[in-house]
Order: sequence, then C-alpha cells, then structure tokens
Amino acid sequence: MKCFLITDRSVESLYGKAMLHLLQEEGVDIKMYAIPDGEMYKTRRMKEEIEDVLLSHGMGKDSLILALGGGVVLDLAGFVAATYCRGIPYISIPTTLMAMIDAGIGGKTGVNVAQAKNYIGAFHLPLSTFIYPPFLESLAEKEWRNGYAEMIKYGIIASKQLFEQLERGQFCEDMLYESIRIKTWVVEQDPYDRGLRRILNFGHTIGHAVEALSEYTICHGEAVALGIAIESYISMHIGGMPQGDYERIIDLLSYYGFSLELKIPCERLIEALSFDKKNVGASPRCVIIPSIGSTDACDGLFCRSVPRNVIEEAYHHVHAYSSK
Repeated sequence: MKCFLITDRSVESLYGKAMLHLLQEEGVDIKMYAIPDGEMYKTRRMKEEIEDVLLSHGMGKDSLILALGGGVVLDLAGFVAATYCRGIPYISIPTTLMAMIDAGIGGKTGVNVAQAKNYIGAFHLPLSTFIYPPFLESLAEKEWRNGYAEMIKYGIIASKQLFEQLERGQFCEDMLYESIRIKTWVVEQDPYDRGLRRILNFGHTIGHAVEALSEYTICHGEAVALGIAIESYISMHIGGMPQGDYERIIDLLSYYGFSLELKIPCERLIEALSFDKKNVGASPRCVIIPSIGSTDACDGLFCRSVPRNVIEEAYHHVHAYSSK
C-alpha cells in the first residue's frame, strides 16, 4: 500500500520530516506534501493541488492518507480522502488541542468558500485517530485559545463538571479526555448531523459567519468565543438560561483571553447567517442552552429559529460589553 502524509509547513518542520523518515526506515512506501499554514488555504483550489500531487505520484484506490496537523490539515486531507478514487482511507493525527478534541473526531471534512466556512465537504470517518498529548508542548498561545474555545463549548453543552474545571484554570489531561468523550458520544449517536450532533455547533452559527466575513483572518477560537457569547445571550433571552449562567460564561471567556470585540457590522453578520447549514430557508437557527451543562432538545431538532431582533439585541449587548 502506498501512503501519503499531508501536513502543513509548520508541522512539517516540527514532526512531519521525523515521522516521514521513521516510516520510511520501517519500509513504508510514503511521500509527504506540506500545504501553507492558515485557514485561508482550506480551499477548493488547495484540494485540487493536493489531488494533482497524489496523481503525479501514482496514488490509487489502494492508497492511504495520513493527515498530520491541526484542523485545517485534517479537514482538507479528509475531504481529499473522501473523494479521491471515490474514497480512500485516511488516518487522523491531530497536533493541536482544537484538532484533538474536535476536528480529528467525527469525519466531518470540507473546505471554505467566500460565503461560508466548511460549506463544501463530505462525511468521511478516519480509519483511526491517534491522540498524542506531548504534541501540545509545542503549541503557541493562539492555538491553546483555539482549543479552549471548543473545550468551553463542551462544558456548556454537556458537562458542568468540565465547565467548573475550566473555571479553576488549570489544564489537565482529564479535561482533554472529557472533551473527546463528549464529542465521540455525540457522533456515535448521530453520525450524519440529523439531530443531536447539532449541539456541537453551539457558538459556531455566529462563529463561522464571523470567520467568513473576516476572510478567515480571525482565528477559529476567537470567532467561536464571540459565537458562544452571542448565542448564550440568545439562550438567556429565549431559552431560559439564568442570567448567572450567562455571566459565568462571559467571565470564563474573558479569563481565557478572548476579547469579544465585534469588528463586523451587525447587518453584515445577519446577512452571512443565511449560509448556515442548520437553516430552514434563510432563517437562522441556534442551539439553545437552558443551563450550563445541558441543551434543549427542541423536539428532536436540537436547534431553534431565532428572530432577527433577538440576534440584533444579543450582538449589541456583547458589543457593549467588549467596549467597557
């Protein structure tokens, strides 16, 4: 079997070359390709470029892709694997906190377009996902925040205990594995995103719109933190979340260094929400949180339409908070 290692240029120098040489020494027929770093390269054009490289090396149906990196690499390499020769296996090897607890699990693959994040893609489960916590030792502060945004989300939607651990402010591997447990359990119940899996999009309805409008210059964690803040206010307004829970969420986001500064006009944000994948028609739907650690089933839909005026009110409330 021919193998192909896909990574990015930063991870190539940290771990990619060493992994390539190690596998070659073990007799594995393997090549490597490194894409540029950054969310702005998770595109249809980059997918085509990778496919052309695979073709040039004679990779066929019996090939295996190893995806080594953060969320961009895993999403992109997984999408290539989903469509190359109408589907070949891949192994996910996440190197960031966000990728370990989110992108590396569940088989959602895809690329971004100008209008929306992850709008073109496929479900394609990895053959295996390898979690190696020592990779985290090389993470920059920005990458830690990306991961913490997802971890805070897990605490809000499914684990009050995890939320309280985050409030105490000391990272431990138990928090990593609790996040993985939540993501894995949800995916097992609803692998194709038809109901329960929508709860994993809490904070992402707004967050993905922010990322797209910034042309992916705002990093995923910062955008999701904004989404969590706005969607928590929505939950307080129409879902019964106690004000005390809302304030704890805002305080926790601030504690982990998220500015919650909104640089995108409200009107443009609402327009961008029309591309969210949970929509019915052009009506935005959000995950509703009754209290920290739980989600509203919303009659099995696990999301609810939100009136425009409520989104506007939530936007202006968070904007006023960040301006203090």
